Amino acid sequence: NIVLIDLTNNEIGEVPAALLSMPTLRALYLGSNKITKLPADLDLNKLSPTLYDIDLSNNELDDLPLVLCFLPSLKKLDLKQNKISSLSENMKSCKSLSFLDISHNKLKEMPSYVFGLPELRVIDVSNNQITTV
Repeated sequence: NIVLIDLTNNEIGEVPAALLSMPTLRALYLGSNKITKLPADLDLNKLSPTLYDIDLSNNELDDLPLVLCFLPSLKKLDLKQNKISSLSENMKSCKSLSFLDISHNKLKEMPSYVFGLPELRVIDVSNNQITTV
């Protein structure tokens, strides 16, 4: 019945699929690790239905992990201080997202569809390399 896992400031390189599949998990904090990707072999039907807060700040991600957009309750996503250079159209699937921090990355443009996410209320894209909005 675990609802929060805090693994901040460790040496984790890849997130175990089991963490994203825990049925009662509500918050997962993985900031300040060495994560480069999330598991690609996840069964989307087994993703946690209650996980709403994920912190992946200060890692080595160069892309928005697609699997995050399939978490039905995801509201808060912290991706600051990674190496993300673009946001794919997969982001359109993040329909429940209300808070996105993608500051201190390598974004060069901010796609307009991000501003159309139905629940998005706060977005921080400061300290990037944006020339086009």
